[in-house]
Amino acid sequence: MAELTELEEKVAEVYGLAQAAQNVTQKVKGLVQDDEIGSLLQRMHDEAAQTEERCEEVAGELDGKKTAIQEKARETKQEAEQMMKD
Repeated sequence: MAELTELEEKVAEVYGLAQAAQNVTQKVKGLVQDDEIGSLLQRMHDEAAQTEERCEEVAGELDGKKTAIQEKARETKQEAEQMMKD
């Protein structure tokens, strides 16, 4: 795996957190009955999806780093999801 700079690592972390946020907001939305809260959760989900797309674009522009960034993002996502379970 390619070595990431501090900035690239932060991009990867944001990438992974955006992925985790999408999963969590979708799960929570399924649990709430209030339409206003459901709308807010959907907006949060959509914003996280947009953030993920922007991170994907940035990762694609970094020569030879996309895979490393995606791997770090996956790790971050798993860590965030584990923290939410605990």
